[in-house]
Amino acid sequence: VRTGKETEGPTDTELAIITANVPDHRRAMVTAAAWSAFRYGELTELRRKDIEDDGEQILITVSRGVTYIAGRGTGEENFIIGEPKTAQSKRQVWLPPGASQVLRDHLAKYVGPEDDALLFAADNGGHLKQSWLNRFWYPAREAAGRPNLTWHSLRHYGLTQYARNGATAAELMARGGHSNIKTAMRYQDIAQDRDRQLAARMENR
Repeated sequence: VRTGKETEGPTDTELAIITANVPDHRRAMVTAAAWSAFRYGELTELRRKDIEDDGEQILITVSRGVTYIAGRGTGEENFIIGEPKTAQSKRQVWLPPGASQVLRDHLAKYVGPEDDALLFAADNGGHLKQSWLNRFWYPAREAAGRPNLTWHSLRHYGLTQYARNGATAAELMARGGHSNIKTAMRYQDIAQDRDRQLAARMENR
């Protein structure tokens, strides 16, 4: 479990700045990461066939993950597709309507029509290595004033928002693909602390 500043999520304003400062074909990836709370290997293995759209919201099915192992070659052979991190990681997650529209537009503009087309591919069409992602992630987080913000913090953001909107520990476990309830409950604690802070500010207006 990551702790401290490494997983301290962006504020809403910081997330908006980050999203505005990445290339257009990467904005949906940031949005999807923030609102789905998927792990990096889950996100970068998503394909068109994993998407269902009811016209208002998008449902994403996670059934695979991808891992990068250096030294196996010079290209796609370094990416190993397999089971997600845990048995609980196989799950379905709804995106909010706004994030769904961002992904819908991305699918229309940047994703091939094939069922197996990757949602968030590298420029060469294969899987996106995290070091390649950093080329746009680093400048965007600098623009937001959060130079140490990790990509994992977007997962933290999504689960914290879910908790703030009333998710139970069981619901947090399901959405995050957690096998340990203590991990899920961390986000409830964060949400409660945020409520305390906001309540305290009410008298200082």
